[in-house]
Parts: sequence; C-alpha cells; structure tokens
Amino acid sequence: MLYPILIILLALFQISLSLNVKAPVKTKYSINVCQNKNCVKQHCSKNGSATRPLQDILNDLLPPEKRDEVEVSSSGCISQCGKGPNVEIVSKTIQQEKTLFGNREKTIENARLFNGIDSTDMASKLLEAGIGITPPMMLVAACSVLSSAEKSSLPLEKEALLSSIISTLSNSEEYSDSHVLGTALMYRSEVRLSIEPSGTNGALEDSRRATVIVPTSEKAWRVRAQAEEIFGNKDLAIASLEKLSDVNPKFKTKINNEISRLRP
Repeated sequence: MLYPILIILLALFQISLSLNVKAPVKTKYSINVCQNKNCVKQHCSKNGSATRPLQDILNDLLPPEKRDEVEVSSSGCISQCGKGPNVEIVSKTIQQEKTLFGNREKTIENARLFNGIDSTDMASKLLEAGIGITPPMMLVAACSVLSSAEKSSLPLEKEALLSSIISTLSNSEEYSDSHVLGTALMYRSEVRLSIEPSGTNGALEDSRRATVIVPTSEKAWRVRAQAEEIFGNKDLAIASLEKLSDVNPKFKTKINNEISRLRP
C-alpha cells in the first residue's frame, strides 16, 4: 500500500519540478535625479544657469525603443550631497514561476547610486554602466548640438542649430520620434516666437509636433499654449494649459488663473 503512494508522490514531485520554471519579465528601470539645491547648483555651475535639467538630458539620450523600459524622474535628496549631481537607478525584475499550485510572481529590486553626473558625456556613461544602454551616436551628437544652441546668445544662430537637429532626426526612420527631436522642436518654437512674435515662421507647427513626441514635457505644453494664443486659437491654448496642469499639478492654481484670463 505504501509503495503506490510513494510512486504517486514521486510523480507529483517530478511534475512540480517541470512546472517550476522561472521566466524573467523584462526588467524596468527608474532613474531618479536628485533635485536638492546642492545637486542642481553643481549641475548649473558646470554647465551654466541656462542648461537643461539633467533628467531632460537623460531622456534625450534614450533610444525610442527603450523609453517604455526606463522612467526618468525628479527626486528629493538621495544623500552624498558633496559628490553631486547624484542619480539613483532602481531596477525592478519580476520573475514568474509556474508551480503545481499555480503561477507565482517574485519581484527583485536593486538600487545603485551614481555621483557627479554633470554633463552629457557623464549621462551617457551612466546609462551604459547603470542600465546597459549605449546611447546611439546620432542622439549623442544631437544633444551636443542642442547644448551649443542653448549657449548661443544669437536667436538666428540658435534657430539654425536646432534646425540642423530637426532636419537630421526627422529624416531618420529610426529616430523620427526620439525625445531629443521633441526637445529641439520645443526650443525652436520658443526661439521662433522670440524672432517673430506673430508666429508666422512655423512656431505653432513646431510646438504641436513637440507635444506629440514629448507629451509629458511641461515646457512643451507651455510653449504650445503661448503659440496657440498668438494665433488666436484660445480653445486650443486652454486645452494646452489643461494638459500642462495634468503634467504638473503643483502649478494648478496658477494655470487656472491663466485659463480664466483666456476664457470670455
């Protein structure tokens, strides 16, 4: 009587072993950029007060196909202030196990802190070391030109530099929806509005394309709201401000006042 029971238990054990297969789901990453005043100050002292935030640079360097795997966001102080700007990378891997008693998930998290990320070059190296992503040379070059445009004090020179990025990436099948293209469109729209306040030089079209490519950018919606208002599209300007409020609820009261000004 005991022998058949042992046979059954052994069979169940073998079935359990065959089912207990671990299949890792694609790992996702969170990149947390410290926004403590010390880190921000160190970033600006290296690059100038007009430089783009580090989180924007990291987004600009990400290949389009990796944007669903990597989330870049601002964070509070993450320690080691004297070594900033500091960035924390948190990886989260979910392992699915098939067992005799059903499916089971196991989450594995790992956090690493990186110091002194104060340039496009360092941001590029961070993505390689922390995530294993090597930013494509075309995106690195676009970020470099974008940095030159930021530093220029001549609006026409800025526009020319930004136009070179937009033309190159727009004609690239691989990078025609890259974050850095949206950034360049957003800045060119802003520059064009400063050159020609009537917006007849393509500023509105740039701002609309920018919000399609980088819909979570506060600045993109701000620039588009300005461009829509200049063209007399008050309803679309209001809609842009409402989107801005969704992206950053912190300024909801101020934005609501602007919306009230636009409404008849």
